[in-house]
Amino acid sequence: MIENARHQDLAAFIEKIEEAGGGCEVGEYGVRFYYRGPLRATDVITEIHPGFMTDWQPLWATLIAHAQGKSIIHETVMQNRFQYIEQLIKMGADIKPFEPEISHPEKLYNFDWKDKQPTDIHAIEISGPTEFKGGEFEVHDLRAGATILLAAISGVGTTTLTNVDQIDRGYENIDWKLKSLGADIERK
Repeated sequence: MIENARHQDLAAFIEKIEEAGGGCEVGEYGVRFYYRGPLRATDVITEIHPGFMTDWQPLWATLIAHAQGKSIIHETVMQNRFQYIEQLIKMGADIKPFEPEISHPEKLYNFDWKDKQPTDIHAIEISGPTEFKGGEFEVHDLRAGATILLAAISGVGTTTLTNVDQIDRGYENIDWKLKSLGADIERK
């Protein structure tokens, strides 16, 4: 349960959770998410508010990697927001980057299309279900770090993360919060 969450700010996320097979209940207290059945492959296109936010997509990739089937995440807000996929692939995820065929990309994307680099990734296909496996990883940025952390606690084996200050700067007491949900996390 997320107390005091404003469901109107989470409408696009709630829609995708329900499409993927999860449950959601909105009340005066906030929003409660719950298990309704096995995860289903679900495609996402990031958008500016009130759409599915670009900040959610790395965490969504970790969740949807557990679903049976193929899911697509198409990033339209940020130029290259898939820096985390190399780590998820090392942990066992089946992720393939691709460039969607778009007739007028300058109208779809919310960044200056002329700044596009040959190494930019705008979409990924994730095939699941994935059983993430532990390993040793250095955290390079906030979202990638949280993504690796979630993959680790939803997988098997031991994972060691270094440079966790990157995660701490955006997620206050994340280890304590995840431990309260049953995660086995130890800081050294």
